[in-house]
Amino acid sequence: MDNHAYADDTQLYLQCRCEDTSTAVDTLEHCITDVNQWMSANRLKLNPEKTKLLWYGSRYSLCKLGGCGPTIKLGTDTVEATGHVRLIGVIMSSDLSLEKHVSVVSAACFFHLISISVLLLLFSLPLFALVSYFVLLVCYSAIRLIAASV
Repeated sequence: MDNHAYADDTQLYLQCRCEDTSTAVDTLEHCITDVNQWMSANRLKLNPEKTKLLWYGSRYSLCKLGGCGPTIKLGTDTVEATGHVRLIGVIMSSDLSLEKHVSVVSAACFFHLISISVLLLLFSLPLFALVSYFVLLVCYSAIRLIAASV
């Protein structure tokens, strides 16, 4: 089993064949149980809500697993496999395609292009309208940030 740690984010990697997924699930569960025990001994807590499980493979291999793949148990919690996860800002899909990542980046770019065009229009407005727009933009951004964290 390999791992990668970045700040408070740890990723575990395990390679297996489709026929060996039950052994891989057992190995992952034992490893995560050991990590959880170490964290408890050091007054830390593993957050099952933030724990993600992603099975990588070809589309053919993933079809053999059925859906997104088997789940793992974290004590009394069950972690369902997902179709994609975010790894340090990059959205990785189970079939290793970048379709989801490109879609998210394109949407962000479109938002910023629209913002630039609005700014160009605003520079022709009086100062009061310009200040009002920026206050509303800051409020909108704060509301989106709060909604995203809930």
